[in-house]
Amino acid sequence: MENNESFLEKEKPKKSLYKSWKLYAAALVVIGVGLGVGLGVGLNNSHNSITPTPSPSLELSGLEGLNKEVASDTTEETALATFLDQNKEKYSDLEGSVALKANSFTPSDFDNSGSYTIVANATGKYTGEVVVTITQMAKLELSNLEDLNKEVASDTTEETALATFLNQNKENYSDLEGSVVLKVNSFTPSDFDNSGSYTIVANATGKYTGEVVVTITQMAKLELSGLEGLNKEVASDTTEGNALSAFLDQNQENYSDLEGNVALKDGTFVASAPGNSGSYTIVANETGKYTGEVNVTISAPAPKDANEAVDIINQLIHQDIPIDGPGQTVLFTAEEWTNISNSLNQQKALLDALSDKAFLLLKAYNSNFANYIEKFTITGQPSDWNSNVDFYRYPDYESVAEKLDNGELWAPETTEFNGQQVPLLTVGFQITLKDGTTSDEPLVGDKNAESDGKGHYSGNKDGEYQNSFGVIWNLNIKIGIQN
Repeated sequence: MENNESFLEKEKPKKSLYKSWKLYAAALVVIGVGLGVGLGVGLNNSHNSITPTPSPSLELSGLEGLNKEVASDTTEETALATFLDQNKEKYSDLEGSVALKANSFTPSDFDNSGSYTIVANATGKYTGEVVVTITQMAKLELSNLEDLNKEVASDTTEETALATFLNQNKENYSDLEGSVVLKVNSFTPSDFDNSGSYTIVANATGKYTGEVVVTITQMAKLELSGLEGLNKEVASDTTEGNALSAFLDQNQENYSDLEGNVALKDGTFVASAPGNSGSYTIVANETGKYTGEVNVTISAPAPKDANEAVDIINQLIHQDIPIDGPGQTVLFTAEEWTNISNSLNQQKALLDALSDKAFLLLKAYNSNFANYIEKFTITGQPSDWNSNVDFYRYPDYESVAEKLDNGELWAPETTEFNGQQVPLLTVGFQITLKDGTTSDEPLVGDKNAESDGKGHYSGNKDGEYQNSFGVIWNLNIKIGIQN
């Protein structure tokens, strides 16, 4: 019994262990089933393999540091490439994963930014879409435009200002038209002393911005001496007191605006006198339309008759004023001399030719006085002028006609002319005025009357040797007039 009890006592622990093992085995079964179920979810039925869980897609609009702004010159054709290029460093895998959304492209202009949409492909890493901004085009500052023509002609008016500016710049900046206007109250016209100006301002919308000042060229002053049709001769009775008004009155029709723009130049007035014209100078004011100065001639007084005209010429001659001007000489050409020599009356032909030459000289020297004269006539030379004869009378052609043979002309003395001694003869003259009256014949002369050696015979108180002057004759068949 005791043995049975002892045996039973020994069997009790074994039964506990057995019971525990059964529980453990059951647990293993449960674990095995659970594991099998869990693994079955991830296994491929045919291959008995595991399928991984996919990564979540990236939303384009939420990408950190994504560059969503491109340059103003981006076009629809370059939009996608520009977006990818600007993000290739951080998101190089965007290429092939995104596209330009159809009909989403709006270009920028000078007043607005543009935009387009980049959308993720249906399959791939990314999802959604993102709007890309195209920068607004930069406006051009008018004052900085290269080669902009900012100067216009002096005759530009407020009405033509804008059109003139546009026209002068249409080659380089044709799109200025419609983009700029004339700034209100900015126009100042030019005048003869100052340049003008106006301001061109850009429209609020458009390609350009700011403003630019345009210069109107100063009006060109008119040179007094170059005025066409200006009357520069006044009456012989003009005085210093009325010199300016006389000039203005004579030019009122063509140049009425001379008044107030010109003045008589100080110290220039010289009154006219018998045989001599006078003169004075008109000078432009410092400010105004005109510039420079012009000389005005005062007509020589008209002789009261032909004899007074002779007296005036005598004064010109005896004042030692060369009738042909200083240092000049009027000569016969060989052809002229041949015509004289072949004339039936050589002496008359010579005197007529000398008359024409002398009259031309008188006109050149004093045109105002010469205007009163119709004809200047050399009447002859002394009939027998030699050391044995003291008195003679003009005219007598016969006594010297024979001396014209072979081109010779008799002369009683010589004088220095152009550095050489040449024969000198004296001739007398008469004057015919425009009214047809003629002066008296030359007076009886006295060879011994006072002479200055140049053909000037001042005569004595009785008037010998008046109406005469010297004619130089040289052996080269040329004749010059010398006082």
